[in-house]
Amino acid sequence: MKKTIVLLFTLAISIICYSQTSQEYFEKGNSKFKLKDYSGAISDYNNAIEINPKYDEAFYNRGNAKKNLKDFKGAID
Repeated sequence: MKKTIVLLFTLAISIICYSQTSQEYFEKGNSKFKLKDYSGAISDYNNAIEINPKYDEAFYNRGNAKKNLKDFKGAID
């Protein structure tokens, strides 16, 4: 039983240590945006927003990427 608890604790710590932050996703999105990989950028911005729903810059940049793809789903008329 102790081995199982230690194993689960170790796995939990490793997942936390290796998970990406919203800032890292945002920066990856910016890099993809510069390479005109707008779909990839949107995916990274979505991940940043999922982690931090108040990340205004990620929302703004995602909107610009969608504009470049002419993807206006969910836009307010």
